[in-house]
Amino acid sequence: MNAPLWISSDIALITGGRATDPFSVTGSVSIDTRSLKPGDLFVALTDQRDGHDFVEAAFAAGAAGALVSRQVGQGPQLVVDDVQEALEQMGVAARVRCGAHRTAVTGSAGKTSVKEMLAQIYRAFGPAHWNVKSFNNHWGVPLTLARMPEDTTRAVFEIGMSTLGEIAPRSQMVRPHTGIVTCIAGAHLEGLGSLSAVAHEKADIFTGMEAGGTFILPADDEFFDYLAGRARRFCPTGNLESFGRSANATARIVGYETDGNESRIQLDIVGKPVLVTINAVGEHWAMNAAAAVLASRNAPRHFPATRHLPVGGQPNSSPCRRADTLR
Repeated sequence: MNAPLWISSDIALITGGRATDPFSVTGSVSIDTRSLKPGDLFVALTDQRDGHDFVEAAFAAGAAGALVSRQVGQGPQLVVDDVQEALEQMGVAARVRCGAHRTAVTGSAGKTSVKEMLAQIYRAFGPAHWNVKSFNNHWGVPLTLARMPEDTTRAVFEIGMSTLGEIAPRSQMVRPHTGIVTCIAGAHLEGLGSLSAVAHEKADIFTGMEAGGTFILPADDEFFDYLAGRARRFCPTGNLESFGRSANATARIVGYETDGNESRIQLDIVGKPVLVTINAVGEHWAMNAAAAVLASRNAPRHFPATRHLPVGGQPNSSPCRRADTLR
């Protein structure tokens, strides 16, 4: 029988909360009673709706316990001052107890796709963990961390933002060994005002980097030098790698062709040829695949020379800026 993901006494110790009754979480951590499974911990977040209104429904669905800021009816509950803060504390504790290689991904486009590609690579080599859907915001990142089993060997976290100052605290929570910026484009201009501001915010993914980590950047992006400078400032002992068509790219795209609904991408990774096939068509997918394959080299086991890579994320996502015809 597998060890529980969480026990109430540990959560109480981490958060300073109080358990009304002891419980063990044999499932996962949930914020939605519609997808909650028996044995899960229900987290009563107050965001667009007050999760406390759904505590009784969570217990009816088989929740092992509930993380709350006020007790609601019957059932084992862990009462804390602030549910969001307690979730963040659980996320950090889950990271500390797990020795997984952690990769964080951000960017103006392609981050969900890169995360999903990398997850498929990681899971082939052992217990892997990653954000479901696009859970990349203020509750999605700590929730993903809190769900991470202790035996995870590789994990990938998508980190998003909508306004200035959101990426840094999420990076510091994850403490990645590898950090990826997919590209800089106009996806967040409404919230930040300029591409320079977008680049500044995206570079904050490197604020939480582990010493000696690897930062992976888009070689063809006009903000490459700026991103590299910020990365080195945050992690002076880090290693810089890049992907794209540039002759100096660590993972250089040297060929791209399609066959029906499939793409074949030929990469040159520091002199080693790697052929990747993906079940999606569009030249921007070559950039996503190059970033994912390059990042996989920094995990404990390297990527094979030839591989079919299932595509997840957003198949209709837009290519990054300056991703014109590949040759």
